[in-house]
Amino acid sequence: MRFLVAFVVVTVLGAHRVRTMTGSTLRRGAILGLLLCASYLMQTTGLLFTTASRSGFITYLYAVLIPPFQFLILRRPATRGNLAGLAVVLIGILFLTQPAAGAINAGDLLTVGCAIGVALYIIYLDRFSRVEDPASLVIVQFAVTAGVALALSVVMNPVFPQRLTLTLDLVIAIAYLAVLGTVVALGVQNRFQRESTPVRATIIFACEPVFAALFGVLAGEPFGPSQATGAALVIAGLLVSELSGLRSVRRRMQRVPR
Repeated sequence: MRFLVAFVVVTVLGAHRVRTMTGSTLRRGAILGLLLCASYLMQTTGLLFTTASRSGFITYLYAVLIPPFQFLILRRPATRGNLAGLAVVLIGILFLTQPAAGAINAGDLLTVGCAIGVALYIIYLDRFSRVEDPASLVIVQFAVTAGVALALSVVMNPVFPQRLTLTLDLVIAIAYLAVLGTVVALGVQNRFQRESTPVRATIIFACEPVFAALFGVLAGEPFGPSQATGAALVIAGLLVSELSGLRSVRRRMQRVPR
């Protein structure tokens, strides 16, 4: 439902782009949409069989896949500073999510599939957004994701449309997820990720659980030493990555003859 509403919003805002889309835009947007949809479906289904903390940690393991994918697909190796920052961030995510121990189950495996899908989405978004209009890619992605999700909902639950009761709370929740959580969040990512690299983007995305924990505190949820340590490590990893990048730029500037 959120992607259907998001699709309507971006189509209304970018109606002129719909008329000028090329075949390559449709093809590349469809690839991104399928990766996005598959990732959401596997993560959501996985949560039926595993815990939220394990799901959160396993999902962020896409960060481990980004450097080799970036090298193999984009032919761009990650810097040592990026890799060091990524290692610190992963430790921080472990502290933040505190995944419960236990045997690997079907939910964990589905969530691993989600992590692979997210990693591929970030990599191919980097490639496609450099040669296509990001707003047009967003429109196609939302159309594909909404279409696949709606079709699966009807097939798996034929009475879904009849049982859907729109209450005020549901409308507010859908509007929030569709506008802020989908149109704004993915729109900004599609527009600006090409200004960075997949590895740097991944490190920045690690701030998501930090902000989630902080908003949880405002909502009255506990925030213990483990969460504080995890948040500090994520921020430290971000600083390690970014400061190393600044040093590299400074060294290159010093080599330029004056």
